[in-house]
Amino acid sequence: MPGNQERRKLSRLLLEVPLQISLRDGREIVFGQTSNVSAQGIFFRTMAGNFNLDEEMECVLVLPESLTLTAQPIFIGCRGKVVRVQEERPGAVVGVALEVSSYDFSGQLSLSNTVMADSGRTNS
Repeated sequence: MPGNQERRKLSRLLLEVPLQISLRDGREIVFGQTSNVSAQGIFFRTMAGNFNLDEEMECVLVLPESLTLTAQPIFIGCRGKVVRVQEERPGAVVGVALEVSSYDFSGQLSLSNTVMADSGRTNS
């Protein structure tokens, strides 16, 4: 079908890891879980937050030790804007597509104990 063409330019990596999402200039923090990641975008699911198209946000992906084979989790930061929101029904899990403008692989990011404790609750 001509109207249903694949628009992605880069391949996606299926990756399910916890995600901290900072909305509205850091005034609201919510949690989710990635579904897939590429160099230009992330698709994640969450139970929290109201997401608006073109909304700018910052995220931190938590790569667990079992995935990275390191002694502690690795935190990857990213910035981007919301390009798609999939909400099947009110109060249900929301899917969000984020167009990434930059990634931070510096290793200088960290999360508070609260974030680490809450990140395990995103497996909806």
